Amino acid sequence: NEYTWAEFETARQVELQFFRSLASATLKEVSEQNVKLLEDHLREVSAFKKAGVSTNYDVLQVDVQLTEARSEAMNAADTVTISKGHLAELLGETEVRDPVGKLPELTPELVSSVRLESNVSRPDLVALGDRVQASEGNATASSRHWVPRVSLFGSYNYYNNRNDSLTNFDAFRDAYQAGVSVSWNIFDGFVSTSRAHQAAERQVQLETSLRATQLKARTDFDVWKRKYLYNLSVYRSRLGNIDKAKEAVRLAREGRKAGVRTSFDLLNAETDLYRAQAGAINAQLGSIEALVNLELATGQTLLPL
Repeated sequence: NEYTWAEFETARQVELQFFRSLASATLKEVSEQNVKLLEDHLREVSAFKKAGVSTNYDVLQVDVQLTEARSEAMNAADTVTISKGHLAELLGETEVRDPVGKLPELTPELVSSVRLESNVSRPDLVALGDRVQASEGNATASSRHWVPRVSLFGSYNYYNNRNDSLTNFDAFRDAYQAGVSVSWNIFDGFVSTSRAHQAAERQVQLETSLRATQLKARTDFDVWKRKYLYNLSVYRSRLGNIDKAKEAVRLAREGRKAGVRTSFDLLNAETDLYRAQAGAINAQLGSIEALVNLELATGQTLLPL
C-alpha cells in the first residue's frame, strides 16, 4: 500500500509540474506578444511626437508600460526555466525538452460525484491503519512481560545400548519423558518495562498520526474542491473577457482609422486583452492544481489525460 501511494503521489507531482511548465511557456508567449505590441506603440507614438501630434508625456507613458512588460517577460522566461528544472528533477533527468501540448479544459462535472472515502481509496491511510493494528498487538504483547511463561515438553527415544546390532529388536529399549516448565523473569533491570512503554507510546503516536492524516484529508477535500470550482468559474469569466477584449481591440483599431479613437485607446484595449489572457491561463492552472490536490486528498484519479 505504501508503494502504491508513493507511485500515485509521484505521478500526480510529475503531472502537475508538467502543466505548470506548459502554463509558464504559454504565459511567456503571451508576455512576449505584449512586449512586441508595446514596442510598436512606442515607435508609433515617437513618430507622432516628431510630427507634433503626441507629446513627451505620451511617449513616457508608453515607455513605462513597455519597461514593466519587459520585466514581466523576463520573469516569465525565468519561470519557464525553473519549472523545467523542477520537472527534470522529478523525472530524475538532468534536463527536459520544452513541454508540448495544451492545458486541459476542465468541467465542474469532474468533481460532482467525488466522495471522500480515505480509508478505502487512499493506500497510505490503509497502510497506516495496518501499522496501527500491528502496534496494538505489539503493545499488548510487550505489556505482558511479567506473566510467567509455561511450556510443555516431551521426548521419546527408541535405542539399543546392549550390543552393536541394528536388527536385534529384542535388545532395543524405550525411553520417554514429558513435563511442564515454568519460567518467570521477575527482574531484568526494567528492560521489559521500558520496552512495553515504548510500544505503548509508539501505538499512541501512530493512532494520533492516523487521526491527524484523516482530518487533514477531510479539510483538504473541502478546500480543494471549493478552489477548483472557484478557479474554474474565474477561468470561464476570463474567457468571456478575452472575447470582449478582442472585440474592444477591433473597435479601437477601426475607430483610430476613422479618427474617433486615439492610439492610447487602442493601447488600453490591447493591455486589457493581455491581462485577460494571462488571467485565463493562471485561472486554468489554478483549477488544475486544485484538481490534482483533490486527487491527493481522495486517492482517486480525476484529471483527464
